[in-house]
Amino acid sequence: YNTYQELPATWLASKEAVARNLTDLAAGKSRILSIGCGIGFVEHHMVQINDGAHPLTIVALEPSIAATQWMRDPRIKLRHGLFPEAVRGEQFDFAYASNIDYCFNDVEYNRFLRTVHDFGIHDLVLTDILVPSHGSSISSAVKAVVRSGLAKLRLYDRGQFWGYLRSLGEHRKFLRRAGFIVIAEGKIPGAGYWLRSTIHRER
Repeated sequence: YNTYQELPATWLASKEAVARNLTDLAAGKSRILSIGCGIGFVEHHMVQINDGAHPLTIVALEPSIAATQWMRDPRIKLRHGLFPEAVRGEQFDFAYASNIDYCFNDVEYNRFLRTVHDFGIHDLVLTDILVPSHGSSISSAVKAVVRSGLAKLRLYDRGQFWGYLRSLGEHRKFLRRAGFIVIAEGKIPGAGYWLRSTIHRER
């Protein structure tokens, strides 16, 4: 692949839906932070559809230099590095993380969300969250609960992509532990779920 347009159409459509949803949620915000932007297509589409009277400026954070080779729009301020070191001293009134929880185990995920809280971000959206599909049968639900319990006892290996197996309830729990409270949530057509949270207590 050499451009965004060469990527699979279904993937592009999904990320465009995520970008539209984030644009709606970020309405009226002036300092937007993307934590873990990947190849930057969501950010690219956000600034494309907001090229009007109040265009967006996004600070996009990504550790990988190679992943961001197509990000050339001047409205996207790219920072290479890790959160929060790469944006230390900057202030944001809206931040989001799109489909990044899969790379964290539970300890790391908890630490990440606490770091976001301590940075002082009062409006955080976790978006394009993928949740497990256990089917509708009672036996499937029981098996899922048993696997989750065994994993907590370290008797069952969830595998490398741990984050994909978290339910929305688990995401809410981690946000609550970090000092956030979920104030809105929903499902993006053709993509994952989103949770919007704000700081409700100091740790």
